[in-house]
Amino acid sequence: MLRDDRDQLTPGRLTTVRVDPYWRRVLALFECYRQIVHNPGKPVGRDILAELHPGHWWLVANRWPELVPAFPGSRA
Repeated sequence: MLRDDRDQLTPGRLTTVRVDPYWRRVLALFECYRQIVHNPGKPVGRDILAELHPGHWWLVANRWPELVPAFPGSRA
């Protein structure tokens, strides 16, 4: 559903998903990608970025620097 833009995961909804925290972060990564693909030119929401593993945030920011700010505290 995320891939087809038929649904979205807000941080509030993400916390209700009953999976290991590792998988919750992976779902946040999928939501981040959904926003990039289905909202061209619009920055990814900081609320969903905050749910990402720092390494994932760094990778996404390096791939789409115009849509994703650098991870806080990282050297850009």
